Amino acid sequence: MFKNIYLVRHGKTEWNKLGKMQGLTNIPLCDEGRLSAIELKNTLKDIKFDVCYTSPLDRAKETASIIVGDSVPIIEDSRIIERGLGSYEGKIIDDVIVMNAWSNNMDWSESGVESANSVFKRTNEFITFLKNSPYKNILVVSHAGTIKCLHYNINGFDESTDLRDFFPENTKVYQYKI
Repeated sequence: MFKNIYLVRHGKTEWNKLGKMQGLTNIPLCDEGRLSAIELKNTLKDIKFDVCYTSPLDRAKETASIIVGDSVPIIEDSRIIERGLGSYEGKIIDDVIVMNAWSNNMDWSESGVESANSVFKRTNEFITFLKNSPYKNILVVSHAGTIKCLHYNINGFDESTDLRDFFPENTKVYQYKI
């Protein structure tokens, strides 16, 4: 049985607006992020989700709660937490760091950054878990780096894939069948 997976990146935070790298820093949604989550809730109102999985970080949990309310269970799953960015968290996004973090050197982990291999591994485990779940329509609320890895794990990638080609936007839905 195919599963309909709806991946959503959390609503905006003040750090998103300032162009800061968040990683595992637990930043709440800003008012703009809450409003866009409400708009997304209205866009998705006709989809009957069976379950919602969310990252344990507040910005994802609040987005999930706004979208589904208490209509379905919201389950936190650490496999879809954002990629840890080590000492770069809180700093302005740097193109060199982004290039290194998403290069084909999947083991790059300078300054405490979680390697891409690690994120790809845990998100692949999460996809396997979803495939084996009893649910058909699944909402997943997570983060840019994690959704990037989920996307490439679902669609496939190889050493010639530029992992910077896909960047999930805040409160945008990416739909897949697995």
